[in-house]
Amino acid sequence: MVRELDAVSKIQKILDSISPREKNKTGDIYLNIIQNEFIKIDGRIDIPKISVNELDYRSSAGIVEKMSPFIPEFLFKSKLLERRIPPSDQHFFQFIKSVRGRALEFTHMFKIDIKFGGDSSTIIEKGGTEFYPSYFTDRIYFKSRLIPGTVTQHPGRSELNTLRLMDANRVDSEGFFYSFAVFEDIKARETSKKLSDFLGSDMFKISTDIYPFVVYDYFTGCLNIPCPSYDQIEEAVSVFEPAFLYIYSFYKNVDGILGPGSIGEIFSDELEYTDQGLVLTPSYRERLRKYFSRYALYQDDDLALKGWRRFIIDEA
Repeated sequence: MVRELDAVSKIQKILDSISPREKNKTGDIYLNIIQNEFIKIDGRIDIPKISVNELDYRSSAGIVEKMSPFIPEFLFKSKLLERRIPPSDQHFFQFIKSVRGRALEFTHMFKIDIKFGGDSSTIIEKGGTEFYPSYFTDRIYFKSRLIPGTVTQHPGRSELNTLRLMDANRVDSEGFFYSFAVFEDIKARETSKKLSDFLGSDMFKISTDIYPFVVYDYFTGCLNIPCPSYDQIEEAVSVFEPAFLYIYSFYKNVDGILGPGSIGEIFSDELEYTDQGLVLTPSYRERLRKYFSRYALYQDDDLALKGWRRFIIDEA
C-alpha cells in the first residue's frame, strides 16, 4: 500500500505536470436538482470503491490521474489540500490556487465530490457498510469558490484564514446567553441571499434562489465561478475584489484592512466614500452587471425531467 505522503506527492506531481496549453475534454456544465454543479466529460472514468469514512489518498491517487486529462484547465496551477477544510468534506478532493488581487489575497477552492451519486446501471461492484460501490461516470461533480483569504498547510492540518464578515453570534434563550460558531448558527442560504441583495436585485440574470453567485461560506463572502479555468479565476478576482470590500463594509470597518483611505485610493474607479458609507460607482456597477449577465441557465423538457439546468456562458 502506498504511504499517504507518497500518494499526496504523486497527486501533486500530476498537477504540476499540467501544461498551460492543455485544453479540457469536456462538454457542458449543468446544475442538478439539488443545485450541485457538474460537468460532462468526453469519455468516462472508473471510480474504485472508497471508504464510507473518508477518501484516503493512498487508495484513490489514481482517480486524479484519470481525471486530469479531462479537466487540465481547471487543475492547472493547483495544489492538493492535504487536510480538508472543513474536515466534513471527507469524500472530496480539494484543490487550491492562490491569486493576488490589488489589495487582497484570494484562494480559489476547487472541490471534486467522488461519492457515488449515479444510478444503479453505472455500478461496477456493489458497496457495503464499509465501502461505497465502484462505478463508472461521464461527469464530474464540483464546487468552485473564490474565497477572500489564504490557506496555510501544517503537518497534520490545514488552516484557512479568511476576512470574516462575522465571528460569532449570541442568542438569548430562557435568560441565558450562548456563544457559538457562525458555521453552526448562520443559515448560509439566507445570508448568501443578503450578500447578493447588497449588490442589487438587478445585478444577476440567474435567480439567486436557484444559483447564487455570491455565497456565504468559510465565515465570509465568496464567489462561485462555474467555469474555473485559470484565466476565468484571475478575471473573477479583478471583478469581485471591490464588490467584496463593499459587502465587507456592511459588517466591519473596511479601513481596518489596509488603513484609513487606502481602499478609496486603490479602488477609486470602483468605490467611493459618501456620507452613507462606501458605495459602488455607476461604472463599476455596470461592469459587475455585465460580468454576471454572461451566465444564464437553460432548461428544456428533457432537462426538466431530470431536474437539470444547463449553464450558457457567453465568453464574448
